Amino acid sequence: MSDWNELEADDLHNVGKLLQFGLRPEANPIAFPEYRQLLVRYNDNPNFRDAVKQTAGGLGINILEANTQGMILTPSEGSPFAMRWEDYPSHQSANERLINGLIFVAIITAVFPRAADLEESPRIVRRPVTTEEVEASLRTLCTALESDARGGSDIAIDTERSGLYEAWRVYHDWQSAASTPDGRKTARATRSLIDKAFEYLVQRGSFRRIKDGFQPTYAFNVMSQEFSCSALYRIVWDAVRTRENSGD
Repeated sequence: MSDWNELEADDLHNVGKLLQFGLRPEANPIAFPEYRQLLVRYNDNPNFRDAVKQTAGGLGINILEANTQGMILTPSEGSPFAMRWEDYPSHQSANERLINGLIFVAIITAVFPRAADLEESPRIVRRPVTTEEVEASLRTLCTALESDARGGSDIAIDTERSGLYEAWRVYHDWQSAASTPDGRKTARATRSLIDKAFEYLVQRGSFRRIKDGFQPTYAFNVMSQEFSCSALYRIVWDAVRTRENSGD
C-alpha cells in the first residue's frame, strides 16, 4: 500500500496526466517525452505506481500493461469509459450490432490464427491483415458455430454460447437476404462492415492503416491476450478447433 503522505500535489497531477496519456490512442512514449518519463516513474516508484492503480480503479479502469510501449488500459464493467454501441460510428440495428460483434472476434482470429499465438509475447509484431482475410475468418467462425450448434450444445444455461449462436443466426439470415446468384452483393456488404470495424479500431489505436492492409498494434496484442482468457473466446476457439480436427 502506498504512503499517500509522501505524494505532493504535483504527484497527484502526474497520476492524472499518466492516465490521460493512456486513454489517448494517439499518444506514444516516443513522441511524448513526458509520457515516457511518467512511465519510468510508474515502474520505478512504488508509491506513485500504487497511487495510479488506485485512481484508475476508482475510475473503473484496468491497467493491463505499463512499459516502454505505453500504458494499456481497459474499462471495468459499468465504467463510464466502457464502449457503448451508441458510440460506434454508424447507426445500427440490434442485428447489425450482433454481426459486428462477430466481426471483432473474426479480426482477432485473423491476427492470431493459432491459440498458441496468443500465448507469445505481445511485443511480437504481427503481420498485417486484410479485409478479405477477416471475411474468410468470419466464414470459418460461422461455419464452426453452425457445426457446434448442430452438435446439440446446451445453450439454455450458457449465456456466452447462446449469444454467439444468436449472432451467427442473424449473420446467416442477413447473408441469405443480401445474396445474389454470384455472391457479389453479400461480399460487398460484409466487407463494408469489416472496413467500418477497422476504421473504428484505427481510431482507437488498435491498428494502423498501411499499404498492404491493417497492422495490429502492441495495444491490440495485449487486449487480445486479455480476451483470450474469457469464456467467450474459449467457446469460439473450441468450435473452430473441433471443426478443423473433423476435417470438414
